[in-house]
Amino acid sequence: MTDCIRITISSQHEDAQTELSLEKGESFFGVLQKAGFFDGACCGGIGTCGQCKVQFLKEAPFPTHSDRRLLSPAQLREGWRLACKCKIVKDCVIAARQMRTTKKMDVQAGIIPEFLQTLPVSEGEAVVCDIGTTTIVMQRIDKQTHHVCATYRTINPQRAYGSDVISRLQAVMHGKDLRTDVISTLLEGAKQLEVDGEPIYVSGNTAMMYLLLGFDAGELALAPFKPSHLQFEKTCVDGLTLIFTPCLSAFVGGDIYAGMYEILQADRTGNQLLLDLGTNGEMVLLTEHAGYATATAAGPAFEGMATAGIWGADLIRYVADAYEMGIVDAYGTFDETYENGLQMGDVFLRQEDVRALQLAKAAVRAGIDVLLKKAQLTYEQIDSVYLAGGFGYYIDPHKASLLGIFPKELVARTTAIGNASLWGSYAMALQCPNDSQIRNRIKNTTVINLANTQEFNEKYLNYINFPEIRK
Repeated sequence: MTDCIRITISSQHEDAQTELSLEKGESFFGVLQKAGFFDGACCGGIGTCGQCKVQFLKEAPFPTHSDRRLLSPAQLREGWRLACKCKIVKDCVIAARQMRTTKKMDVQAGIIPEFLQTLPVSEGEAVVCDIGTTTIVMQRIDKQTHHVCATYRTINPQRAYGSDVISRLQAVMHGKDLRTDVISTLLEGAKQLEVDGEPIYVSGNTAMMYLLLGFDAGELALAPFKPSHLQFEKTCVDGLTLIFTPCLSAFVGGDIYAGMYEILQADRTGNQLLLDLGTNGEMVLLTEHAGYATATAAGPAFEGMATAGIWGADLIRYVADAYEMGIVDAYGTFDETYENGLQMGDVFLRQEDVRALQLAKAAVRAGIDVLLKKAQLTYEQIDSVYLAGGFGYYIDPHKASLLGIFPKELVARTTAIGNASLWGSYAMALQCPNDSQIRNRIKNTTVINLANTQEFNEKYLNYINFPEIRK
C-alpha cells in the first residue's frame, strides 16, 4: 500500500468530480465524512446498519464479511461496499450520486396541515424547533395565517455516534462532546430563518434535551433511569433564547408532550391514540378524563432508514406485499424459493429485515394492549388514531394493519399528522386560551414502564407472528 491513495468521487457529469486523499492508516469512511459526505453510520461504524454503502466504479475492494451479509450478490458484483468497512489499497473511483451529504440544507415554505386549523391566531411569528434523534427541524410560522414562512432541516450531527439514544448517552459518558455540534446546528438554523432575538420553542425526547443542556447522561443510560430534570428553564445559549417543552419520563419526552398538547388543544372528544413510531415506539392513550403513556424499544425497523437501507414505511409495504403474495408466511419465513431473499424493485428484502419488523410491530402492539388494559378500554372504543413523525406520515395504515401493528378496524379512524413535536410546540407558542388546563391534563398522565409489566412480555410473544389474512 502506498502512503497516499487517490479517491475520485465522480458525478454523472464528467466535469464535476471531487478528489480526496487517503493517507496510510486513515479510515476511508472517516475521509468521506470529513469531506461532508454522510451524516454518520447509524450503527456507529461497526458494519451492521448498511447505510454507508457506496458504489465503486473502479477498483472495488474485496468484499468484507459485513458486505456479504448486508448486500446482495448483484450489488456486490456492481461494486457496492460498506464505506465503514472498506480496506482501500489502490486509487479508486466511487459514484457521488449514491452518497448523502450533511452539507445540503433545506429551507422551504409551506402551509401547516389541516389538522392544525383549529389553532387560535395572534400577531407576529413563532420559531419552533424539533430536535429529533434523526433530524433537526426548525420553522418560522406566521401566527395570523398559520403559514410556514420557512423551514430549516438537517441531519442531527449526533448520528455519528449511533442512531439510538443509548449509544449517544454512553458516548457522552466516555467523554465525547455531543453538545457543541447541535448548538452549531441551531445557530445555523437561526441564521437561515433570520431569528433576531425572538425565542425558539424547542421540543425533543428526554435524551436529546439532556445532551443539549449538558445534564448527567448516566441518569438516562443507567438503571433505574430516574431523570432529575423533566422541567426545563428558559435558557440562553450562544445568543439564542430557548423555551423547552417539558418531558414526562426518561423515555416519554417533550416531543410526545407536544403531540399530546396539539391533540388536546383541538378539544376533540372520545378516546384518542397517538403513535410516534421510530427506534423507540412512543404511545399515548387519551380518554375524556385521563392519559396513559409508554414507550418501547422498537429497534431500527421503524426508523427513517431501517435495516439494509430500506426506509421504514417502505419496509412495511414490501413485507405486507410479500405476505399477501404468500412469499412470506405468518411466521415471517420466506418460501424456500426465496430463501436467500427477495428483490422488490430496487430493494433487496432479506429474512433478517422481516424478523426486525416482526419484533418491532410486536413491541408496539403489545404496548398498545397494555395502555388499553390500564384505561379499561377495547380497540372498538378507540375513536381516533394519530400517526406522528415522518414514519407515520408515509406509512400505509392498511399495510400496517395487515401485519398486525394495529387492528384492521382502526384503519378508517387513522390519520397521519406529520411532525406533532413541531406542531405542538407551535400551539404552545400561541398560548392557547386553555393552556393551563391542557398542561394539567398532560402533567397527570400515567407513564407505564413496560419492562415491569408481565402482560407486555406475554403479549409481545403472541404478536410476533403476522395475523391471519382475512378474505
